[in-house]
Amino acid sequence: MEIDLPISLVFLDTSVYVSTNYAFDGPLFSALRVRIENQQVRLGITPITVLEVEAKIRTGVSEAQEALEKAKNKAFILRNSQEGSIVATFLPWNKQEIEDELVERFRRFLLDFNVEVLAYEEINVKEVFDLYFDKKSPFGDAKKKNEFPDAFALKIIEGWSIEEGKRIYVVSHDGDMRYGVGSFSGLDYSPSLPELLSTLSFKYEELAPLCAEVYDLAREEIDQELASQFSDRGFYVDDQQGDVDEVYDVAVDDYEPRLLKIEHDQNDDTVLAEFEVIPNISFKAHLTYDDLATASYDSEDKVLIPWRTITEEVESSEIVMSNVKLHFPKGSPKDYKVEDVSVDHPDSVMVSSSESADWPYK
Repeated sequence: MEIDLPISLVFLDTSVYVSTNYAFDGPLFSALRVRIENQQVRLGITPITVLEVEAKIRTGVSEAQEALEKAKNKAFILRNSQEGSIVATFLPWNKQEIEDELVERFRRFLLDFNVEVLAYEEINVKEVFDLYFDKKSPFGDAKKKNEFPDAFALKIIEGWSIEEGKRIYVVSHDGDMRYGVGSFSGLDYSPSLPELLSTLSFKYEELAPLCAEVYDLAREEIDQELASQFSDRGFYVDDQQGDVDEVYDVAVDDYEPRLLKIEHDQNDDTVLAEFEVIPNISFKAHLTYDDLATASYDSEDKVLIPWRTITEEVESSEIVMSNVKLHFPKGSPKDYKVEDVSVDHPDSVMVSSSESADWPYK
């Protein structure tokens, strides 16, 4: 079956893979897979980007291992526990094997999503160096080490645009890439994968405007659920020895939902719309912590003994990644149902006191 609408060409920068935590089975890449299977989108990647992503994966595993080892040292008392999940936490693991496993998952993604690895033999190296010496984007005065990889990647993508005779969506969280796009022909910038997917939804889906209207109808209910799930998380004071006694006045700030994909059941004429939302959630917290400025030093036990506690109210906020699914009859959108609201957020929320982290020793 021939597709009337033009196929969109898409390049995902290294920063996109990092920001999604390489979750190729998650909702974002699942929505992108639907576009690819429907022959609406083709993905391209440069050899430079492949090497960058694989290097980021290996570096990330190394940093994760270091963080885990530090956490194990602080939680050494738990080694006395015989509980299965605790025992498993302290079991050794092979860093190289984990790196290889995650790199292989990335390579399988390239095959499964039919990602085209773009050739670079024909790029004009002189034109890249001209940008460098003229201090044009993505080059500047900072002389960052990643400017040359960015420039060569953009030059390769420009060649893809010329070869295909189409404009290309360059998706990146990197400011240098964003400004660099303007120095090359045939490229359009998109700041995130959710925004690109939303753009494609409104480009290809007749029901997209209706889904946006239904979200507006359901927004109050959705925001209440987002606030409820956020409030159920654990909260802790990150810069003092104390506790978060209470969290209140939780409010979901204004945000723009991104429509990821639409499923239209022709049998009963119902629609399932999936959105990603990234709201900023503000809140107030009541803290109690030791006043170390009044503490005395116990030379025998080598510890500070505080003589007073501080109680205070602080205001804070957190950016929360969330996924929302709405189900509604096409002919009666007001009869919608909020199918699911899931918050992708750590189990604990960090709250800082009004004092600096170095207080009282600054």
